[in-house]
Amino acid sequence: MATPNIEIAGNSVVYSLGREIAKITDFAHDFAPDYSAVGGVVKMPILSASAGVFDAANNNYEQNSTVDTASITLNKQYVAGFSVSPKQMSDGLGAYGSLFTQMGEDAGRAIARSVEAAVVGQVTSSTSTTATLALTKAGFAGLYKTTMDANLAPSNACLVLNPTAYSKLIEVLGMDVVHLEKAVETGMIDNFLGFKRVLASASVDSGLLGFIAERGAIGIAGRKVPLLEGYPVYQEFVDKDTGVPATLIGFLKYATGDYFITATALFGTAITRAAGIVPLVASV
Repeated sequence: MATPNIEIAGNSVVYSLGREIAKITDFAHDFAPDYSAVGGVVKMPILSASAGVFDAANNNYEQNSTVDTASITLNKQYVAGFSVSPKQMSDGLGAYGSLFTQMGEDAGRAIARSVEAAVVGQVTSSTSTTATLALTKAGFAGLYKTTMDANLAPSNACLVLNPTAYSKLIEVLGMDVVHLEKAVETGMIDNFLGFKRVLASASVDSGLLGFIAERGAIGIAGRKVPLLEGYPVYQEFVDKDTGVPATLIGFLKYATGDYFITATALFGTAITRAAGIVPLVASV
């Protein structure tokens, strides 16, 4: 059973979740409104390809057409919720609609931060061969060469920086940053320094300034949680723009009379191609 306020909260959860996750969706992702148990596995195509030479004698159109897959284990079920009074819960579309909107946004944002931490935090200095980064204008500009030296295409890669390095990037480049205000507000810059996206993340491993990663080097998957519909309040939601799924459940705590509204979502992430990642360490 669902209520109007659950509808409001649920739509806010997936909208907020989708907007917050959007900055890491340049990596390979597979969000679907399908069910999976915790520990389920999603087979994700590895997004990399190389060109071969056509051989007319063998008609080798199948050459280099095989798509490898990586297994993403859905092992991270996140929950974020809030409690409301019985009157707030039963108010329908009355005075508390904005409250449910705000609480839904907060819950979606909290889950998104956890997903980002799992995705970004798995890259460490041992993931692959590191490169150095000087936090200067020349140092940031030199990342183009760093990427090419690793046999990666900058235009098909993201540059992920910790907040200190990202702030320094804005400082040293100043007005050279297109849409400077957006770069400060959103923590990301599209199509900059030759990269598909440059973004800030507080979840970068403490031993790194950041990393460069081709779009197919990291995989992210999300699925619905197969909950029993025995909860008095239960509804599933999918963000129409990103496809990110989430479920809201509600139940009464009889000792206090409060309703607990909990948003939950199931995710998994993995490094799908370590050779497509360059961890960045501070230059001495």
